[in-house]
Amino acid sequence: MDGRSFRRLLEEPGRDKRPALIFNYAHRGWLTTGPPYSLDGLPGEYRPLSPDERRTLPFAGQSISVREGSYKLMLNPDYFENGEEGRMMLVDLATDPLETTDLSDCKPEIRDRLLGALKDWWMEIRREPHSFAAPVFRLIPGDNTVPARAPTALHGTVFNTVTELKGWSRAGDRARYALVTSGKGEAVLSFRWRGDMPAGVIWRLRVPETGASVKTDGRESAALPLPHGPFRLEIELAQVPANEEPLPPLVSIGIHLEP
Repeated sequence: MDGRSFRRLLEEPGRDKRPALIFNYAHRGWLTTGPPYSLDGLPGEYRPLSPDERRTLPFAGQSISVREGSYKLMLNPDYFENGEEGRMMLVDLATDPLETTDLSDCKPEIRDRLLGALKDWWMEIRREPHSFAAPVFRLIPGDNTVPARAPTALHGTVFNTVTELKGWSRAGDRARYALVTSGKGEAVLSFRWRGDMPAGVIWRLRVPETGASVKTDGRESAALPLPHGPFRLEIELAQVPANEEPLPPLVSIGIHLEP
């Protein structure tokens, strides 16, 4: 939801005209293969996007809506119910709060005006460098927690969900995170898994900017020197035991920096 200040409403109680509000299900920009929806999201729904992909996300493929007064225009309102794309729906919430009656053909002027507002908003946010980008985590002295669900890049069978990183299955699977520190020095890294890590698994932690790397079994903490400023942290599955025991999802990475 595109938030706005309500200060003017407090200062001008009689003001009844509210600006248009945009509602955006941002994940709709990710490549998907269709419903049904699950807690893991649709296949590939939460995967990180490259800068080129973020710049070319199509407007027609989004599930977004705009509200002006009592009118609300929705783009692709049924996608997560039945996979239908390419439909718009205009409703009047004053008389139809359950959003059952489409007024698009009855009120084309309102439909076209709100559609134009949606397109303008979409182009505006797509130009922003941070739109649809994974976060950069700023590390401070002491204990830090990096949620595993927010990598900047993934390789192999591993994939991110709403809460964790899943699908670790073969050597070479890896995730990359964007971090920044105000100092440099040795850090202690630990992992929170949703389950027990089997014996015989080896993980490699690496900072590409410096070439520093260390191996760990994922159960014990590991020390790794971190540089000053922005850098990337890669977590790679280096060795998997032959018994094919499933590996637990990664929930978060703990990084302790000495003050």
